Amino acid sequence: MDLGGGGSEAGLERLHFALRLLCERLCARLRGRGERLVRLGLTLDLEVPPQREARRRRWELGLPLALGEARELHRVLAAALEGWLARGLAGPPLALRLEALALAPGSGGQRHFFDRREEETEAFNAVVDRLRQRLGPDQVYLAECVQRYLPERAWKRVLKEAAAATAAPPPALPIRPTRLLARPQALLRAGGQVALANGRRWKAQAWEGPERLQGEWWDGAGLARDYYRVRTLEGPDLWVYQDLPGAGQGCWLHGFFD
Repeated sequence: MDLGGGGSEAGLERLHFALRLLCERLCARLRGRGERLVRLGLTLDLEVPPQREARRRRWELGLPLALGEARELHRVLAAALEGWLARGLAGPPLALRLEALALAPGSGGQRHFFDRREEETEAFNAVVDRLRQRLGPDQVYLAECVQRYLPERAWKRVLKEAAAATAAPPPALPIRPTRLLARPQALLRAGGQVALANGRRWKAQAWEGPERLQGEWWDGAGLARDYYRVRTLEGPDLWVYQDLPGAGQGCWLHGFFD
């Protein structure tokens, strides 16, 4: 798309306007083909003084979660362009080109009038793609449960679209804390109080349990713990366990019920 030159500041405004138009054109074509973007290329021609010759810059952007909506794609590209042009433009922009480099199957050409799940999925994918650009590819992921006896290893990192709601109810699972510590912390118990080594303490009102978890003997020491939900006066409930056999092995704080 020809941007017509001009000053750098005015050219930056035209650049964002042109980027929005290109996103609309590209996504309209992809929707008609039932496809979505996975990887794209962006090429920018600049008029660089003093010879005022054209200089071409090109970037490629991978989208871990595919996009097919122009509005969400524009948000992702605008955030990426902000990082690419952090030092400003070397000269007025002359032309902009947007290319689809890799595609994935998408929805049909006709949008569902009464169901917003497609829009919600696109918005979710765009947020994840933008966060990965800002925070780094290893900092944004979903946690998915896996079959493990050890609570701290009973999940894995995944990056995929949020699952659509189904009519079937989820299987009944034991209640687990909303926050799980990466490493259990030793918990001191004295009378009606429990405390960490750093001085943080809670007044325990009730100990609910135990729930016994055992297994993974094939992995060395194995797992043998009694877990309790400790109701506290100060606020969050604690997820506490004792190693077996016996209660003389000490207590460990493993999570919080916020």
